[in-house]
Amino acid sequence: LEMKHTERAILVIDIGTNSEIILSARGLLTAASAAAGPAFEASELSSGMVAAPGAIQGVEIDGDHVVLDVIGGVAPKGVCGSGLVAGATALIRAGVIEPSGRIKDSTEMDNNLSTRIKFDGDENRFVLFRGSAGEISFTQKDIRALQVAKSAIRAGVSILLKRAKLLAAEIDSVYIAGAFGSKLDEKGLSTIGLIDESWIGKIEFIGDAALKGAALALSDAAKLRAEELAESVRYVSLSGSPHFEEEFISNINF
Repeated sequence: LEMKHTERAILVIDIGTNSEIILSARGLLTAASAAAGPAFEASELSSGMVAAPGAIQGVEIDGDHVVLDVIGGVAPKGVCGSGLVAGATALIRAGVIEPSGRIKDSTEMDNNLSTRIKFDGDENRFVLFRGSAGEISFTQKDIRALQVAKSAIRAGVSILLKRAKLLAAEIDSVYIAGAFGSKLDEKGLSTIGLIDESWIGKIEFIGDAALKGAALALSDAAKLRAEELAESVRYVSLSGSPHFEEEFISNINF
């Protein structure tokens, strides 16, 4: 209920297969659910895994060198959701991934990163790690899945902002939830286009809010407050909306 009674403009985004979005503005609460797909949860990535020991959660590129941050400090086993965002961000900044989302051919790179780009018959992939158990890579399909996911979420946010007659820069606080890992970086989210650049410095990552909410709902008082809040929310359906389709297409590039 605090969100409803504040004069501040607050945006909450729960990133997942179905991304829930809530906007509090001028005493009104509106919500939408965007079908983002499983990219942020990494379940369908070529080398995807949950945020557990062995998951790559951070990627940096320093010249020709790829530096990995792996949960638990062990040998990499796969990539979790935060690793996908970090990796895509690093590859965009390094010029390996174009704004369209295309992974460049190895012949288009003028440094040693070209040796990490492989063509598997129908798509390119970028090799993050080579080990005795094989290679961990980002495929073109992985990057396309990320584009679909982030564009769906950003489109949902854009529709709620337009209904509230708010500009993105007028948002005071942004809360981002999701069980995708702990290393999401707001500048990285801006680079891939999931958040507006004006929100940098206004974002708080709150982890698995759904799990925390379920625990709170064990209290009768908290459950009653949640029911009151739910009844005050105006739901905006995105399914079949031509405005959603337009926003989705306009936000698909990085």
